[in-house]
Amino acid sequence: MANAQFQKHGGGKHLGLHARGAGEDEDGAELAQRAEEKELNITCGFADRYVPLFGGLAYIDYRGKLFHAPIKEEPYCAYEPLLKFVDHFPLVMCSTGVQHKSGDVHRPMRACYLDEFRQCGGSYDSGGFMVKIMKAIGDTAWRGKIALLEGDLETFGGLMNENHRLVDEMMRYCGFEQGAGEANNRIIRAGLDAGALGAKLTGAGGGGSVFMMTRPGAEREVAEALKKALDEYGYRAGKVFVPSLVREGGIIIDG
Repeated sequence: MANAQFQKHGGGKHLGLHARGAGEDEDGAELAQRAEEKELNITCGFADRYVPLFGGLAYIDYRGKLFHAPIKEEPYCAYEPLLKFVDHFPLVMCSTGVQHKSGDVHRPMRACYLDEFRQCGGSYDSGGFMVKIMKAIGDTAWRGKIALLEGDLETFGGLMNENHRLVDEMMRYCGFEQGAGEANNRIIRAGLDAGALGAKLTGAGGGGSVFMMTRPGAEREVAEALKKALDEYGYRAGKVFVPSLVREGGIIIDG
């Protein structure tokens, strides 16, 4: 399944740095995912392991990675940098301050999807609800990539909204009564009402954070609206950020 991921990486002082060879970032990301899943029993995917190491703005293709086979017994993620094609990417991010464990959300959803996937033999045409809706979610990613490359922020924002609607519907189907999360949905509504072009959750849903695309130059206006929404709903631990995108990912420190 394909998705689009965005990374903000801050600067800092680093000692003992070394250049990484071809494939080391991929191996590091794969190892991090297996450590979380196999050693810590946290149901998780690959995006949050690849993006910090590679950085930038990218389209990520996860085809061939559904069953989380041992490292090098399935493909690496295909990480396609897009930042050189995008002059400005107006984002606002909001942490609701609502804490939860992502694995508790991912675990039942992944189990439900795998069950339906096996029943239909991987056929989208004959698959059940989860198979069909995950296909639709993946479609928003590749369509979004095209819109972004064409500089069509209106369409990209609309696809963000569609992505979130589908995820919200899928989570309700999997037994989460509030879908993508009451806090997430409230903040997203506030952002859209303030003029954001599109908004969606980040991560597992159920709490945590959301991000939204604005019209260029409208980031601060939307950010202020989100701060007011956090206050009105009583999310005292919530925070709002206007991030920037960088071209480099994480730095490995020896020792």
